[in-house]
Amino acid sequence: MCSLTPYATWFIAFSMSGAAAFCQSNSLALSSGMVTPGGTVSLNLSLTSPSGSQPAGIEWTFTYSPSAIVAISASAGTAATAAGKSLLCAGSPGSYMCFLTGLNANTIQNGVVAVLTVTATSGTMIGVTDALSASAAGNALETIATGGTVSVQAPTAPTVATGSASAVTSNSATLGGSVNPNGADTHVWFQYSTNSSMTGSTSTPQQDIGSGTSMLPFSANITGLAGNTTYYFRAWASNSAGTNQGSTANFIPTTLTISGTVTLSGSGLSGVAVTLSGSQSGTAATDGSGHYSFNTPAGGNYAVALSLAGYTFSPPVATFSNLSTNQTANFTAQCANSVSPSSPYLDSTSQAGPTLDVTASPGYHWTASGGGFITVTSGATGTGNGAVTFAVAANSSGAVRTGTLTVAGQTVTVTQRATAEIFADVTPPDYYFDFADIMYQAGITAGCTTTPLDYCPSSPTTRGEMAKFLILAVEGGNSFTYTTTPYFTDVPASSPYFVFIQKLMDMGITDGCTAATYCPNDAVTRGEMAAFIIRSRYETTPYTYPSTPYFTDVPPSNLFFPFIQKLAQAGITDGCAPEMYCPDETLTRGQMAVFLVIGLLNDLPAPGTPLIASAVPNSAAPGQSVTVTLTGVNTNFVQGTTQVVAPAGVTPSNITVLSGTSLTVDLAVGAGVAPNPTSIVILTGTEEAVLPNGFLVQ
Repeated sequence: MCSLTPYATWFIAFSMSGAAAFCQSNSLALSSGMVTPGGTVSLNLSLTSPSGSQPAGIEWTFTYSPSAIVAISASAGTAATAAGKSLLCAGSPGSYMCFLTGLNANTIQNGVVAVLTVTATSGTMIGVTDALSASAAGNALETIATGGTVSVQAPTAPTVATGSASAVTSNSATLGGSVNPNGADTHVWFQYSTNSSMTGSTSTPQQDIGSGTSMLPFSANITGLAGNTTYYFRAWASNSAGTNQGSTANFIPTTLTISGTVTLSGSGLSGVAVTLSGSQSGTAATDGSGHYSFNTPAGGNYAVALSLAGYTFSPPVATFSNLSTNQTANFTAQCANSVSPSSPYLDSTSQAGPTLDVTASPGYHWTASGGGFITVTSGATGTGNGAVTFAVAANSSGAVRTGTLTVAGQTVTVTQRATAEIFADVTPPDYYFDFADIMYQAGITAGCTTTPLDYCPSSPTTRGEMAKFLILAVEGGNSFTYTTTPYFTDVPASSPYFVFIQKLMDMGITDGCTAATYCPNDAVTRGEMAAFIIRSRYETTPYTYPSTPYFTDVPPSNLFFPFIQKLAQAGITDGCAPEMYCPDETLTRGQMAVFLVIGLLNDLPAPGTPLIASAVPNSAAPGQSVTVTLTGVNTNFVQGTTQVVAPAGVTPSNITVLSGTSLTVDLAVGAGVAPNPTSIVILTGTEEAVLPNGFLVQ
């Protein structure tokens, strides 16, 4: 029988009349083990197959003496489970037959195919008989099997060792030891005394440690000890085979001292409240020399902390573990100064910053200094409370920058925005400050009111407003064509958003809120905004996104999952909270400014973000081919690896990498491509750089 149907459920039952009936040979071998009477042991049945002869199914029978083995069971071994096989076993006393097969044609590799677990009362042989196996093709394989033995060893007296004393205090300690029960149920205890001969000794309550065969730790806590007295102790263990004791160890319950001095400018500081916590608690106050002291039990864990109004201390806390000797903890006091504001924000213009109010202890002398673009203009030195003024130079870098002042030992961080203040309700501390300003500078928004000029950053963004913002960002102005026949019944030609919504539909960025309506007055959600930004950023240029969710509240089943994933991958958002995106929350105008400026204008991205800064030339007519130089920022172009991806109808070819941040590419614009701004994507491995709507088909 050398042919069976693969991938079918089958069982094996062979009879042999000679070696010629077999195609290959395998061997099964059962390991041996040792237990105490009535103990349980696991034995491995291992397969060894010649190369090319691995079986897909095996059967065998374990034979044993029922009087010696009182319980038997088996489970599939690692080699069997790795091949997807299952183990079925059944039998009667003295005989246990097992089948190893599965609903697949996988072959079983060399290794443990089954684990036999037995409970034995006496030593015995376990045979492996009637062993048969077959290949995945159904060919019978010669199988040789050898059994194993289970030896039963009588228990011996326990092996015990005395350890050390821990957590020693002035009147208590924890005694430690270890024991090997050597297979019999064992009880342990400690004997201790104030003399080494153990006369008049005390014993701790006995503990049942079990009947294992390896060293196990045990301990006992003793109390009521006399301080500064030597105690001797030893560990004991007893089982049915005998009793043993460990060597003698000793310890001394001791009272130790934690003390120190608190200084200010080299002199002792009095009246400082000192708190001790941990194994013992207490309070003290420094004397006229700044000194303090605590008496503590040995072996404990302690912490010392200080407090005094108007001061801080270094170190803030002193800690000691398992105290064994007298300890010294000295502290240095500093006046607790504060500076307000500690983190001022300014716009990009050259100007005087807000006055910094200094709060310091009377008599404390301090200084103030700047650096870089920050200059201290008054209050460079002072005593006690005071004030510091400073000025900043204009920021023309086009990016946010930070600098620091050091005032009275405190660090003041100054953040200067990239743009000058435009809106009365958008101030430099606001995270969307530069983004709202850039939208105004780009002609995308004129604010929400003119007197005063406000932006209304906390107001919701409507779908009509979103259409206008998107199209002005994509087109760079109002000069664009659009379908004049209304797409939506709720957006007539008289709507102030009509041309923008029509263009949005022309470009495939929206298909409305229903089949016939756009809902221009509805607020945009953060999920909808992701779809708007990504569609506007890439238009018809292909893109990919990670399949593993960035945010716990945006699973793959979410309608906006692809867009939110791409938004996060591109560094345009990091969510609304750690691991959260809040897709159903209403999008504010402040949030919208950040998404739009980064996503569509390529401005103010996160530091290090790869992007395409320019395309020269940046336009071509339908039917025309041009050689374009693309310049990147934070890119790593590589010849032969870097790819240029363009929208449908625009074919890139002949990519020549000039440097890590520059390349040329031939772009062939199809004759039927509609005039529109298009996006260019450059891929270098996992690095993506985008030029949103930066190449014009005209």
